Amino acid sequence: MIQYQIADFVARIHVASCKFVYSVNVLYTLTNLRLLMLLVNEGVIEGFRIFERNILVFLKYNFLNFMMLFKNTKLLSTPGRRQY
Repeated sequence: MIQYQIADFVARIHVASCKFVYSVNVLYTLTNLRLLMLLVNEGVIEGFRIFERNILVFLKYNFLNFMMLFKNTKLLSTPGRRQY
């Protein structure tokens, strides 16, 4: 089990968006599922599909302006310093 599930989630989506990948797998946890529902409602990602242990996330890009929506993502919390 990964202790820093949110950090893993943010890192996977950020790397995939920098490489202009259409979909990315993230681990199936309730925290990730709730974050994905929030991102879908806000229109940041296209959607997601749930499998047994993974969630397939479909990213959204604006190809008219050639920009990605996850351009400057940063996780502020560290194990010694929690910031939310």
